[in-house]
Amino acid sequence: MRQVTELPKFNAKSKCMIALAFITPRVDSPMESKTRIATTKYGLPPAVTNYTVPGATFSNGAPITLDLAWPEFRVAIEYDGDHHRTDKNQWRRDNDKRELLRHHHWIVIIATAANMADEPSQAELAYRVGRQLALRGAVFDFTLTATPLDELARRRRRRI
Repeated sequence: MRQVTELPKFNAKSKCMIALAFITPRVDSPMESKTRIATTKYGLPPAVTNYTVPGATFSNGAPITLDLAWPEFRVAIEYDGDHHRTDKNQWRRDNDKRELLRHHHWIVIIATAANMADEPSQAELAYRVGRQLALRGAVFDFTLTATPLDELARRRRRRI
């Protein structure tokens, strides 16, 4: 990030700086990033991206991962793009995965493009996730209105 701040002024530099604050390793899709940022805007604690669930494997031995997880509370979000609905093998794999996760006492909330379509939809998703986190003991300051991205970016940079 320092390399960008030291660059001379250029168009959209401030937007670039905001975006850099949200870069997270191990994210598999832009919509997972959008979902993660949407939950953060409403005050939820940061999620772990692509979390490998200890002791949970598919029948072939492959580890089970979650797109966004709060492992301490066993709450997760799985982002399902259209291929999760239209590809039979993916659909079956998702069902097997979620059933196994239920046996491991996880709450898995499914997010889709509809949940990311606008601010009210994002707020509803954040509320659903926040409610599950709170029911399992998480303490955080949920907000009814989204925190602007530039403010979130400033907070994240202070923590780094």
